[in-house]
Amino acid sequence: MELFGQARAYDVMAKLAELMKRSPRAYRSAARQQLVLLLAETRRPIDPILAGMNLKAIKAHKPAGIAWAAYLADLRLPWGQRRADEYIQAFEGKATFLELREKKRASMRRSRLKRANVVPSGSLN
Repeated sequence: MELFGQARAYDVMAKLAELMKRSPRAYRSAARQQLVLLLAETRRPIDPILAGMNLKAIKAHKPAGIAWAAYLADLRLPWGQRRADEYIQAFEGKATFLELREKKRASMRRSRLKRANVVPSGSLN
């Protein structure tokens, strides 16, 4: 799927900042401003597809040498790595958000059963 809105604007400005070797200061400044706008949009309660699109743009321009989970924490986004990747998968059409939610429910059920030491045989494969 194609990026649009704040995600597209940030993607373009970040690419320009990377391409402009002579005077990157102005482009980097513009890219930072777009990132601020994108983060503000991403932090608001929005649908998971739009969140995935924004997170995909953010992840594409993550600085080298920093972990994705650490970058999310640095940006003060309300999700960890796993949830952010789930939103990106939903945006890319690899899974529906309902499938991801059901997978999480099943995982929590298994975890609770395991903690209670009532694990049915063969259910934790």
